[in-house]
Amino acid sequence: MRAVFQAVTGLAVVGAAFGCGMALQTYLYKDACLDLGGGQNPGGHPICVVVTQPGWITIGPLTLKPDQVELVSVTASAGGNSAVSLKISPQAADALNGLSANALGEQINISVGDTVVSTVTVRDTIANRSLIVVMSNEPAARLAGVY
Repeated sequence: MRAVFQAVTGLAVVGAAFGCGMALQTYLYKDACLDLGGGQNPGGHPICVVVTQPGWITIGPLTLKPDQVELVSVTASAGGNSAVSLKISPQAADALNGLSANALGEQINISVGDTVVSTVTVRDTIANRSLIVVMSNEPAARLAGVY
């Protein structure tokens, strides 16, 4: 009788641990999905759907949605390039800080829509809300029109 009780208790502990692990994994997956700018597919399907628009800026895996960008300023320069100044929301800055901390020494792409406008090597964490990205005039104009 005691052996049966121990077996049932052991299975209950293993089942509870498995359930807690699955709940933690679900939370972490949803959190990572939101950090990437995505959300769950309508209907409650457990997949991450990241929808980017043609003019949205993407830094590595992080897509900045229009509500995450507070200010955009484009300064055109000679040679067909523009300096784009962005001021991002505190939540987006936190996500960018985490991204840069995890990507130290690695290269990440900066894109506007499907166009890669720059590839940079992360040398330090990005801890502020203001960014300046140099890109050609066409994606800069698209970016200014969206945000």
